[in-house]
Amino acid sequence: MISVLIADDQELIRESLELIISLDPRFQFVGSAKDGREVVELAQKLRPDVILMDIRMPEINGLECVKLIKQKDSSIKIIILTTFDDDQYVYEAVKYGADGFLLKGISKNDLLSSIATVHSGGPSSTRILHRRYSVSSAAWPIPRSAPCRSLMRRSNRSLPKS
Repeated sequence: MISVLIADDQELIRESLELIISLDPRFQFVGSAKDGREVVELAQKLRPDVILMDIRMPEINGLECVKLIKQKDSSIKIIILTTFDDDQYVYEAVKYGADGFLLKGISKNDLLSSIATVHSGGPSSTRILHRRYSVSSAAWPIPRSAPCRSLMRRSNRSLPKS
């Protein structure tokens, strides 16, 4: 069973994700955090397999949380789940070690498939972007343009249906 921790400052989002995850027998919901400080603490305490994390949270933003969590335990997989379709966020997420980057508009089935895929080390939007652009490459930071958004949309559409 894949253990999942949720980090989002919006209670409705946390509770909705908890319900979705809890209803799928492949996953075990282990906790939720309402801010960045709490998710960093819970990640150390609970050692989840996967964290679904919002980018914008109080106390410590999600991107900084990725960096802090990965420094302490690089085995925890982190998927950034956000409404912000911005190339700079994708770049920062890759730079700090996020294992996936998904938009909150994703379907329930695609979300669950993405969690399983990232947990098993499979490809994600972030891995595809990482192959295309080296973090040390002169291509970064890339201009705020459509290519990354287009790639994320194509990657999300190509996820297997469960």
